[in-house]
Amino acid sequence: MALSSLSPGAAAANALAVSKADHDDWLYNVPSGRLVCVQGALLFESGTQSYALNDAALERGYEPALALVDRAVLEEHQFAQYFVRWEQQWRSGGPAARSTYGPALIEATTPKSLRRAGAKLCD
Repeated sequence: MALSSLSPGAAAANALAVSKADHDDWLYNVPSGRLVCVQGALLFESGTQSYALNDAALERGYEPALALVDRAVLEEHQFAQYFVRWEQQWRSGGPAARSTYGPALIEATTPKSLRRAGAKLCD
């Protein structure tokens, strides 16, 4: 989803520039982005796209950051064995599958350090 639909002009207090250089657990294939919290929805913005990093963002129609996941790095991650199945269920399933697998995919693809930083933004 384009970032303009939820986060235009997000206040600086609710946004934080993030980069691979600052996060040892980075799983994305982009070197940097921006965390934005708008009305409790935590987003990762990269280029012109925004991705869900929490359930509130999923409920607003944002997708997990599947397009940004560096598959080579993910293979070393604890969720690697489940990721492919979860992603297939997410993409092919209806609303029930999305509500089940969306949070699991966020858990699997969002670095813990970004979740911690995002939690501070959304407090």
